[in-house]
Parts: sequence; structure tokens; C-alpha cells
Amino acid sequence: MGKRKRRPRGETRCGCEAKCRVHIHLPSQLWYVSCFEDEHNHRSLKGIHSGMASKHRRMERCDIMKMNNLRKVGLHTIDIFHMMGSQCGGYGKVGYWEKDMYN
Repeated sequence: MGKRKRRPRGETRCGCEAKCRVHIHLPSQLWYVSCFEDEHNHRSLKGIHSGMASKHRRMERCDIMKMNNLRKVGLHTIDIFHMMGSQCGGYGKVGYWEKDMYN
């Protein structure tokens, strides 16, 4: 099998130094923040778009089960995504993208 080639993508890193580091103190079982830097060098997502950032997207277990059952009866992934979008009241309210369904 040959090597798969990915299409070239632009660089998305911006060198932002914002971070939050949390640790647990084992003897006391208490969590503490050891490092916090909130200065960003970019704009943050606002409003409805913030929920679709890659860290916030996720498929619920019931969505995965529904998708797998619909695949078993012959529906294609794109058709399942359209159905999920219509049930949720729009694609932005599904909580994940079509690509996430393939992954």
C-alpha cells in the first residue's frame, strides 16, 4: 500500500503564550494552579462560534449509536449529518461537524 498524501495546509499557530497549568497535591488531594497566563496575542471566539472550536466539539454516545445504526441500514454519513442537523434545528446546533462523524 502506498503512502497517503495530505493536502498542504497553512500554519495556524500564532505563538500565543496563554496557559493554565493545574496540579494535584497528592498528600492533601487538593488541586492548585501552578501557572496562569491570560494574555493572548489573538482574538478569542465569541458567541455561537466558540462551541464549535475543536476542543469543544464532541459526539455524545447516543449520537454515535444512532449514527452506527443508520449506517447499518444503508444511510451514508452525509445523509445522517443532514438528518441530525434538521433534528437539532440547524447544523450549528449539532455540536460536531460532518468530518467528526467520519473520524
